[in-house]
Amino acid sequence: MMLTNNFRRLTKRISAEHAIFVVNNSAYGENGKTVFSWSELHKRIASLGWPSVELCPTGPIIREEAEREMSKSKEVAELSVRDWSPVIEASKFKFRPRNNMVPPIVIGRHARDHPGKWLVDRSDLLAVYPEDDPDIQVDILGGAETVDNALGGVPSCWTVRPFGVDSVQTYLEHLDVFVNFPSPALHEAFGRTVVEAILSGLPVILPPRFEATFGDLAFYCAPNEVRGLISAISEDDTSRLAYLEEVRTIAENLYCTPNLLSRLDNRVAPQKPTLDGDAGRWRQAMIQASTAPS
Repeated sequence: MMLTNNFRRLTKRISAEHAIFVVNNSAYGENGKTVFSWSELHKRIASLGWPSVELCPTGPIIREEAEREMSKSKEVAELSVRDWSPVIEASKFKFRPRNNMVPPIVIGRHARDHPGKWLVDRSDLLAVYPEDDPDIQVDILGGAETVDNALGGVPSCWTVRPFGVDSVQTYLEHLDVFVNFPSPALHEAFGRTVVEAILSGLPVILPPRFEATFGDLAFYCAPNEVRGLISAISEDDTSRLAYLEEVRTIAENLYCTPNLLSRLDNRVAPQKPTLDGDAGRWRQAMIQASTAPS
């Protein structure tokens, strides 16, 4: 939007003492094609001539991309020290963690049904969302036509819901664990659905590249380690519930409505979400248990 002619014309009618511009998507589409130029974006912002301007990436992944792309042209990425993540209304997501996690454990995620939102490799996809594990049920919101085309059919044991059948909040209440493994080619800017799952009281399992954004708020592993991680998490209800309480609090402080006001007054560099004490040690023990040789 900032690079359009309409925006350029609009800025001639605006006078601003301080402006915040948020970059909430990658410069590259899921097909690898360029969506915008970081260099041209910096030039456009600099040309405004306003007294004070901040260019805020939506998270660490976009920040790293900006710095990498600008370094190719030997230009400096003039970014704000702070990120500007999406703001979510926490009250819409009731915190309802499972008191007990017993088989069959229901896993799933909600997203657009687009190739970029699914793993390409068949074995990886079925390791994350199994088709023949009696202890795991897969429940997907948003459709699975991409999987149907790639695999020659959606596994019969999956439940697939199109958008509109249930609200996101109602859908998340069906799950025990939120498991989101998009295509490695996807340039994910943030991951709003991850925060929604955390607010709902679900353990979240993601590929390692999301750790830069969500830190200790989620678990990270390879596709073939998902099943072991779910098993480890389900074995200690007391520690799991304590962990989920702490990550909900952190997510509210970082990504929900009250944080919007503090952002305007508090221009500080972002910190990766971290957990101390028992909750942090339990989380690390679960990850280690899932990656240990069998």
